[in-house]
Amino acid sequence: MDDSSVPPAVERSQAVLDSMPVFVSVHAADGSNTCTDVYYHDDLSVALADADLTGTTLDTVVGADAAARIRRSVEETVETATVQYTEFRAQTGGESTWYGAYLAPLDEGSEAGADEAVLVAFDVTRLKEAASILHDAIDAIVRQTPQHDLERAFCGRLVDQWPYEMAWIGELDPDGGVSVRGEQHATRYLSDLNGVFESLRSAPDPGVRALKAGEPIRVDAADGTGDGGDWPTIARQYDVEAAVALPLSHAGTNYGVLAAYTSDASTLVPWRRALLEEYADVVSYAIAAETWREALTTDATARVDLEVRGGSPLVELCADAGTTSLSIAGVTPRKAETVYHLGAVDGDRRALREAVVDHPSMQPLTGEETDVEGVVLETPAPENDLARRGLRFETYDVLPDGMQVGISVPTSDLVGYATSRMRAGYDGVCVSIEWDTDPPSSVSSNSSLAGILTSTQHETLETAYQLGYFKRDPDVNLTDIADALDKSRWTVSEHLRLAHQALIEHHR
Repeated sequence: MDDSSVPPAVERSQAVLDSMPVFVSVHAADGSNTCTDVYYHDDLSVALADADLTGTTLDTVVGADAAARIRRSVEETVETATVQYTEFRAQTGGESTWYGAYLAPLDEGSEAGADEAVLVAFDVTRLKEAASILHDAIDAIVRQTPQHDLERAFCGRLVDQWPYEMAWIGELDPDGGVSVRGEQHATRYLSDLNGVFESLRSAPDPGVRALKAGEPIRVDAADGTGDGGDWPTIARQYDVEAAVALPLSHAGTNYGVLAAYTSDASTLVPWRRALLEEYADVVSYAIAAETWREALTTDATARVDLEVRGGSPLVELCADAGTTSLSIAGVTPRKAETVYHLGAVDGDRRALREAVVDHPSMQPLTGEETDVEGVVLETPAPENDLARRGLRFETYDVLPDGMQVGISVPTSDLVGYATSRMRAGYDGVCVSIEWDTDPPSSVSSNSSLAGILTSTQHETLETAYQLGYFKRDPDVNLTDIADALDKSRWTVSEHLRLAHQALIEHHR
């Protein structure tokens, strides 16, 4: 037919169909699975672009399993004269793709009603993978999976369900090396790297580089993009074309890095890279949740005593103020600051306040004109990460030439973390560890509160107490507590109310 005879409205309708990333077909409810009409977008049917699909069966187009599912939906659509929804998996362009499909009865005005259904299918792979992320995270947290099992499970999910050949999660250890906490199919690769180079930390691996840089790293071995150095040559020995490494962090606390490797760089399309970032966020949250659970429920603690000789602004402050010693009663982590609440001060508090004011990275916390109740360090200190993980500072004494810090650590896994974070932030750190399997049953201990308060309620109550909210004439309000926790005022109010209620009911 001459193109000039095609009505403009028909041309426009066809143009609309051609521009949409959907597969549209018409099917008779006779059980034959025959496509009576087909309108499809080439992007969704790469493997079938040269075929005339009209008159073929769905088995040819999407495979037998998907065809059977669609056939049942067609029959139900026609029988009930209602719109139905189904999902199916099909091979397109050599890759398995999930499709969502709506089916609607096609009624052309005959008295017999509809005997055909219109199918509109669209790619829902991203939605399926995103739902899988949420399901895995919830399942792991609900099951209270131990951290090492949790990390191994997340790596396994990447390899088993996503287009990655291997994955690992690790962190920098206190001795300057790289500690691998969980992996899937990466044992030989990491072992070989450790054997070829002086240590794993010196290897040009993207995951190691992300650990040291603290930022995401993506390298394509196929085309050399991403400044991979010598890594592409090594990667090809393991049939790896590309790698993505993402730092793991939650609420300002670093939990290491997640590294994933694929043999097909083309699978790392923008949406899948974005989804991997979401996955890393979920992993970080799950690790943080498990850390808090362990901190609140464990029956065994360790006392870690540290002697710090340098690198602390508090030591500088003590020396500048001419203060013999000062004690820290508590530490409150903020988003980009650290609040040290002062206890006893052996010296002139007026001079101490002046020294705080003069210090380039400090400011005083509340107090009268001649007094100071705390010190706000305008950068996040190592203590921030420890406090967020449920570790408690039992003693904290600052002298003009160093600090003596005693930390209550709930699990053996966190002992190494506590020492490594303090060593990374300060100079000349000496450590001694003493295990206690029968910790004191004080109401202030995390283990005693585990069955009374949630971790969020405990954190809110502790922060409010340290800031002085419960004093007779408090200098802080709910807004100050909300700012310290990076939460809304209403949320803080609700957590405090629930915490008060729980403690009163427990006492009664």
